Amino acid sequence: MLSLKLLLPLVAVSLTAINALAYPTSTKFTKTFPRSARGDDIVNTPSGPIHSSNVHVVPHGSLIQHEASTVNVIAPNGTTIFSLPSNKAQRGLNATQPRDSLARRALQSGYVELAFWGNTAPSPISTFSTLWSVPNVPENVDGQLLYIFNALEPQSFDGILQPVLQFGVSPAGGGNYWSVASWWLYGSDVFATPVTPVSVGQTLVGVMTLQSTSTSGGSTSYNYNSVFTGIPASSLSITSPEELTITFEALEIYGASGPTDLPRGRTTMRAIDIVNQDGSRPPVSWEVTADTNERFSVNVVSNATPNGQVDLFYPLQ
Repeated sequence: MLSLKLLLPLVAVSLTAINALAYPTSTKFTKTFPRSARGDDIVNTPSGPIHSSNVHVVPHGSLIQHEASTVNVIAPNGTTIFSLPSNKAQRGLNATQPRDSLARRALQSGYVELAFWGNTAPSPISTFSTLWSVPNVPENVDGQLLYIFNALEPQSFDGILQPVLQFGVSPAGGGNYWSVASWWLYGSDVFATPVTPVSVGQTLVGVMTLQSTSTSGGSTSYNYNSVFTGIPASSLSITSPEELTITFEALEIYGASGPTDLPRGRTTMRAIDIVNQDGSRPPVSWEVTADTNERFSVNVVSNATPNGQVDLFYPLQ
């Protein structure tokens, strides 16, 4: 298991390297992987740039079930919609990159600021929830894609479960407005619910829940759900072959041409609550990293649970 003490330096080094490539000399924001450089079959998901054939928009309420050799997409009525070969060894677009570039898949995917904390208790995280408000529409709208979310990852970083607020058009849908969906990446495949439009100022609560665990043949499956409270179309259930131990609060961007392509001020990720399966609330200490060269910043207002708060600041106040 990766030591949490090693995680912050790894994140910081990766972000520094990405900034040098993505933001070399100007004050403009650029895509981490421009389409012209990677081909028209690459789309930008909240799990990073992925081959479009590996992105699957599934009906809300679907179950993504991982087995030894397949991944099954199961409808709410129990019918298998389709199955895919399990290919954890590949990691989407990053599978084509040199191995030394894989240290932090997430930060290579357009993250500009994040706070993270990892659970090391024997009892797994059973609930991780965050409340935030939908920001204003950016002053300039020119094809940018913005993602704001809380998320859970395993120690391997090979997967990520996320209830996501987006502005712009993603592979799950959308437009020049804010909308929400739940996403799950594992290996080289990404699954998402269709987007649901939301209104500026609307209060959102992104919740991930460990619903149960099951053991078969010596292997444990962790059964999670991701949803925005009160928005049932955003519900996505998955069986993960790994426990999701690392929590995130993050802003990710693609195609923003300048600061006015983002909202002003800050997004306050608040009422953060983390509860373990044994009913305890673990002591949380958020660590942060941000592209400060572009005037992004993160402020940990409170490490408390159930009332933690992390503020994500935009370049323009």
